[in-house]
Amino acid sequence: MSSNLQDEIVINEGEEDAETNDQVGRLKSFVEEAKELNQLISQFDLNDENRRNQVLYDRFIQILERYQEQSQLLDSHLEEMVVPLMNMARKYSKDQEVLRQVLRTVYFLTKVRGYKTIERFFPHEVTDFETTLSLLESQDPNDFVVWETRYVLLLWFSIIVIIPFDLNRIDANVGGLTLMQRIVKLAKNYLNDSGKTREAAAILLSRALTRPDCGLHLKEFFEWSNEILLANDINRPFLVTGVFGALAAIVKRGKRQEMLEYLPVIFHNLDKVKLNSATHRKLLVKLVQRIGLTFLKPKIASWRYQRGNRSVLENLKSNGPSNQSSQQNEEKEEEEEDIDVPEEIETVLDYLIKGLKDKDTVVRWSSAKGIGRITSRLPKEFADEVVGSFLDFFTIGEGDEAWHGGCLAFAELAKRGLLLPSRLNDVLPLVIKSLQYDERRGAHSVGAHVRDAACYVCWAFGRAYSPQVMRSFVEKLSNALMIVMVYDREVNCRRAAAAAFQENVGRQGNFPHGIDIITTADFFTVAVRSDSYTKISPQIAKFQEYRKSLIDHLAIVKIQHWDRSIRELSAETLGLLVSHDSIYIRDNVLPALLTSCLDPDDLNVRHGGILGVASITLALKRSNVEIPEETLEKIIKLVPAIDAARLYRGRGGELIRHAVCKLIESIALSKIPLSKPSSSDSTTSNNTVKAAAPAVKRSIPTRGKEKSAAAVLTETLDENLKHPKEDIQLAAVSAFTAFTRNCYSFPPKKSAFDLVDRYMKVASTELNMATRRGYNLALGAMPRDFVIPKLGEVLDVLIKACKIETKSDQRDAEARRNAVEGLCRLSQEVGFRSKELSPFIDKIFGAFLSSANDYCIDNRGDVGSWVREASIKAMFTLVSGLVTPSNEEEGVNASLKESIVHSFVGKLIILSLDRIDRLRSTAGKILLRTVNHSPSIPFIKRHEQLKSILPPGTPDTWAVTSNSSSLVVSLIEFEEYRESILYGIIPTIGSSTTVPVLEASNALLEYLKALKSKGDEKSLELTKEIGNRIAVMLNKYSKLDRFVNSCFKVVSQLLSNGCFDNLQPETSSFSTDLLDITEKIVSQSRDLQKVSIGIYVFCWLLLFSNPTRSRSFHMILQLIISSFPKVRRLTAEETYIRIMTDEHIVPEENLNQVMSLLSETHWDQEVTKETEEKRDKLFELLKLEKPSQPIQLSVNLRGSNADLEYAELVKE
Repeated sequence: MSSNLQDEIVINEGEEDAETNDQVGRLKSFVEEAKELNQLISQFDLNDENRRNQVLYDRFIQILERYQEQSQLLDSHLEEMVVPLMNMARKYSKDQEVLRQVLRTVYFLTKVRGYKTIERFFPHEVTDFETTLSLLESQDPNDFVVWETRYVLLLWFSIIVIIPFDLNRIDANVGGLTLMQRIVKLAKNYLNDSGKTREAAAILLSRALTRPDCGLHLKEFFEWSNEILLANDINRPFLVTGVFGALAAIVKRGKRQEMLEYLPVIFHNLDKVKLNSATHRKLLVKLVQRIGLTFLKPKIASWRYQRGNRSVLENLKSNGPSNQSSQQNEEKEEEEEDIDVPEEIETVLDYLIKGLKDKDTVVRWSSAKGIGRITSRLPKEFADEVVGSFLDFFTIGEGDEAWHGGCLAFAELAKRGLLLPSRLNDVLPLVIKSLQYDERRGAHSVGAHVRDAACYVCWAFGRAYSPQVMRSFVEKLSNALMIVMVYDREVNCRRAAAAAFQENVGRQGNFPHGIDIITTADFFTVAVRSDSYTKISPQIAKFQEYRKSLIDHLAIVKIQHWDRSIRELSAETLGLLVSHDSIYIRDNVLPALLTSCLDPDDLNVRHGGILGVASITLALKRSNVEIPEETLEKIIKLVPAIDAARLYRGRGGELIRHAVCKLIESIALSKIPLSKPSSSDSTTSNNTVKAAAPAVKRSIPTRGKEKSAAAVLTETLDENLKHPKEDIQLAAVSAFTAFTRNCYSFPPKKSAFDLVDRYMKVASTELNMATRRGYNLALGAMPRDFVIPKLGEVLDVLIKACKIETKSDQRDAEARRNAVEGLCRLSQEVGFRSKELSPFIDKIFGAFLSSANDYCIDNRGDVGSWVREASIKAMFTLVSGLVTPSNEEEGVNASLKESIVHSFVGKLIILSLDRIDRLRSTAGKILLRTVNHSPSIPFIKRHEQLKSILPPGTPDTWAVTSNSSSLVVSLIEFEEYRESILYGIIPTIGSSTTVPVLEASNALLEYLKALKSKGDEKSLELTKEIGNRIAVMLNKYSKLDRFVNSCFKVVSQLLSNGCFDNLQPETSSFSTDLLDITEKIVSQSRDLQKVSIGIYVFCWLLLFSNPTRSRSFHMILQLIISSFPKVRRLTAEETYIRIMTDEHIVPEENLNQVMSLLSETHWDQEVTKETEEKRDKLFELLKLEKPSQPIQLSVNLRGSNADLEYAELVKE
């Protein structure tokens, strides 16, 4: 194959990978690669190299796979592809390798387009008969690598075998077998295959045995098949499958009179066959239905319903077109000739009806199609009995299989006109009932397949019957479909209902507001469940015909659904529908839900009821709809009643708590008085108090035997704030926010200040982690007027809560995260630019900045990342809040200092290089918003350069490590951000997360290599500054293990790639500074891992000239007789590798001796005098002076004054 063609294929493959995302979801209208496909085929036959080149075939197959979903586009090009390929197969039939490649390509064509379409282009000449048969006989059935070859050969031979010629004329009688005997024997062997060759063998048998001259062989095959089916041989599990497939194909293709003669042999023994799989049952159903069709004469029933003209355009032009032919057909009673129905048909129908209840869908589907075909040849009375037998399927006692099978059968009968309009009164109520089928089983339900099949029935009805026939059912059917379309839990059911509704709108033309609805709710828009509930259904509820059924379904069915998310969506949607029919919901739905809130038996009913009451109450108030006093009283007493009934306990208590928080929030936002105002209060209260719920201030916890409603609500919120579940805490905080702003008097009284004091005390002294989490958030949710008198104290409590706890058993990342969020929210509530908060800005920012350095880890992983993420969000809120909007005159707030902005931007850069995708994405987005903030944030250093690197339209790909790393690393040239970038990227490279490590290290290496390749003075100076900065940072953070270990790894990697080769001791202090700090860290370290990583640094520093090299050797030779075997062995191994790679670092005359001493000495054994002598010999050979004081390592011990075990010291 030419090199140009090779290059073209590689280029095409690259384009394929690059364009993958663009092709997703894009439908094609023609074969874009048709020219390339033809070129590839022409290249196949150029020379022997091309014929055997796997790349060519793989490229051809790669293109074909793109058209798997739109295979019909290939039809106009199939002949140009199949004919040359099959000619190649004929030409190179003796070359097994070429034949395999070619026929594998043909197989992929059959896979994409189907064998029935492809086999039409197979060559079918008599001269190919013997050749193809010989090829098949020479194949090894056990060679599973070339099964595609056998499959295509069997298909090809099945075409050749139906050529009308006398087999006896070419029969050579090889091995004492006739041609037909050879064919049957060959195909029988493949019937036991486990792959697609079994299907091809069945096709071959059906075509060979139905030839006019093969009657005797057909009879023998039936007898053999009968023996196989009855034998139930477990050693040949696939043979029964193959026999069933072959029999079904033969009965379908064979002549009726011939089949009637041989079929009884098989038919009467089918009930004795042991069916071991769904495939067997499916094939049995297929065989039985074809046997039944053979027993009946091939005559279409004259009594079937015929709709006549089905023009969609006519239906849309005239709402319900007349269809006289349908009416006449329904009224006309034709005289039918007597049809003799064999007794076997009853047995056939029994098989098929039983198959409708099978546990596998494929069997039910095949049974339904079989019933449709059989019924089309039955007399009218007999067919009506068949339909009547399905009606019993739709009862409570039947399982979901029967409901599903019955729906499929109804659809098939309707499509064929076999379900007469007179039966619709019986059938349609069952179909509508099936549209709502949902049977609870444990923690899930079954019924989605039943609802989907019911939608299929509705779709079939829309196509089958005239508008006049369906007119009386339109109202019920349209409402039932609408409910499934917008409220079903499963996306496939919603889409099926949308398709059925659209079909009926087009075909029937009399669905109310059909066009308006299908433009709003179609196959694609209903895909997202939340949108179907909250966006689409309110738009449909504008139409009166659907409104009541939508509301009733939500209030009766979906609000009690077993899935929590469905209940929550239902409650939210009920609130949205209030604006369309507030009176009906207030008078009918709300009282019913109030009753269900205390249901003693069903948790789902209680939970849904509480959520529904909360949503409707708030919606009614916002719609200015007056709620009766009696109903309001029930709503207020609902929370105390739930508490009294102890519904928070036991299974589902968390759900009730969450729902009660929603209810309290709704009561507060609706400003419902929690107690009736007294007459004296009514006359003395001023207008301000009236506007702020006058009765509530008297309801804040009072002393007495019976607690007031407000006291119960307050206690409930307190309990939920202490709950360990985060969603309950968040719901409680949301309710607390609404409650404190709507249910307390303003200006606040003593009770409000007492509340602040109590929450501060709990947040600062409570040991329970869950309680601290909730109260930290609650403190941040306090109203401004509540905290202003004690603002400093509240801020101190939250700032203290942001810090990492001193005692390890009290550390809780969620509590610190919530403290950060609470502090930010409280500051925002008070006002970042307010005079009250200005004195505390530095302290608040300092708390956020400190939290951004939270790297705590527990058994869940890097839990500190939650705190870091919350802190950078809080810092951005603070900084942007201090920037004066452009329409104000006083300029930047004095509290916004340059140090704050610089620290903030630096921290964003650090976290935009973090190893965690979520955190990196958040930091990158905030960095982009900060740089391009409007109005501009002052004091950002290198602001214009940052804007050019991070323009407003920068794609949101921060979660992709390669993109974020390469983008941010480019900022390293700016001295102001250099340390931040290094502090962010070094721990990422040194982490154990594979992808971020690889991408981040590549970004840094590429940048430094680019500097080295430039070679100019500016690049050299920048490289020197980067190296020196790394050494300074290593010294600065020498006590921070997380940074030191990672820095050692990164330095070793940079040194190994030659990034600092030009920083020799003669021109830069980088190597000596790095050596000094590394020696200091390793000498003082109590961590074996850190010492081990430091050894690599010493070894790579050997590449630098003296004095760095000699000092590095000194450290290595002292470590080589360390007290710890692992350290000794690792030092010797790495030093040996370094010297072997770079021989110039050792005096040439002593190289062999040094290598021998390092490799032959067992350094991990106990240090003896001999070992020390060998070490001293190395000093001599390396021409180094032996130090008077050897280095001592202080390794981290397991216990005080305890020695590590030997196994621990030597382990890897």
